Amino acid sequence: MNPVDMLKALGDETRLRIINLLMENELCVCELETILLVSQPNISRHLQKLKQSGLITSKRDGQWIHYLIDPGISKDTKALLESLIVLLEEFGVLYQRDRERFSAYNKYGYNCRHLTEKKETVLENLKKAVQHEEMKWQELL
Repeated sequence: MNPVDMLKALGDETRLRIINLLMENELCVCELETILLVSQPNISRHLQKLKQSGLITSKRDGQWIHYLIDPGISKDTKALLESLIVLLEEFGVLYQRDRERFSAYNKYGYNCRHLTEKKETVLENLKKAVQHEEMKWQELL
């Protein structure tokens, strides 16, 4: 993996948001689109750049393609990504909100099939969950 290509791939906010989530779990395009609130073509374009850089890979599961951090990346690259995620969470509210939606998505047990069948319900539940978390934080302040 060329370090310059890798760093270029990480030089975009949407791609950093994708890496932020893929460090937790593999996800398909529809899940990333829902959790990040970004359009499908935009997500697909960024996934392609991350895949070309060697940071992520994909695997097919029926009609869905799941993306994940490439298990073949070096320990140093993995450590760099982990450090980057810590910085993102420390300084970026956007990344924290993505994680909150991801956590709610998992808590409700959603998957690609739910998004295909009832995307609006999923989006509404994720929105409520993030608002609830925000209210809890406000009470602590």
